[in-house]
Amino acid sequence: MSDQMRNFGLKKLMAVMLLAAMSFGAQAQDTSETVTWCAVKDAADISPFSLQVHLGEGWGDYPGLDGDATTDHRITSGGVSGHYALNCRWSLWLGMDYQYRLTKGYSISETPEGLKDIPFTKKVHYFCLPFQVEYQGPRWFYLHAGPYVERAYNRWVAANAFEVCVVGGMLGTGAYFRLTENSSLRAGLTISVGSQLKRYEQYEYDYVTNTYKEKGLSGIKVWKFSYFNGMLQVGYMYRFAR
Repeated sequence: MSDQMRNFGLKKLMAVMLLAAMSFGAQAQDTSETVTWCAVKDAADISPFSLQVHLGEGWGDYPGLDGDATTDHRITSGGVSGHYALNCRWSLWLGMDYQYRLTKGYSISETPEGLKDIPFTKKVHYFCLPFQVEYQGPRWFYLHAGPYVERAYNRWVAANAFEVCVVGGMLGTGAYFRLTENSSLRAGLTISVGSQLKRYEQYEYDYVTNTYKEKGLSGIKVWKFSYFNGMLQVGYMYRFAR
């Protein structure tokens, strides 16, 4: 990886961590107001619906890297999620995330000089749809978990053209800080594990022509059992008034 790319990635990570530190620092200064937010959320003039926008930076193992040696892979994400409060502690939310995944590595290829490690760069655009159950603590922390499904947007760039989707589960935790009666700043870490589902191109050998003929795509099967991603995220949540 070039020094320019490395420095750019470090700057983005530092920005995310700085926002997270500001959130935790604000919590340390005053947690008494956030304790009363539970009562505020049950007030008649506050809607159970809220909207969150967030940005993230992380690393992970994702579809399209089979047979290649990866030296660095990075994920930059941004998204929005709609939340519905069941009560002052529990809520359900559905989100839509865009993820730009950049991978640098090398593959062993045949050249006129023999086998050589040929560097490569892969850029894949993914869309992720998480559905989560969240618990918001009495002072500053939150915890959410639930399933997700994601799929590459530019499938021709993805290594596996027959990919159907990736399904799995997420677990996230972090801190929230009340800005106003109906808005808050959030920062935390989300970990996801998923499995890639894909179809296979099927062939049948023709003994007359001594060739293989296409039979079409197979049914959906699990290609790789586990993909692991970790993401640092910061977000702004706004709760609507009735």
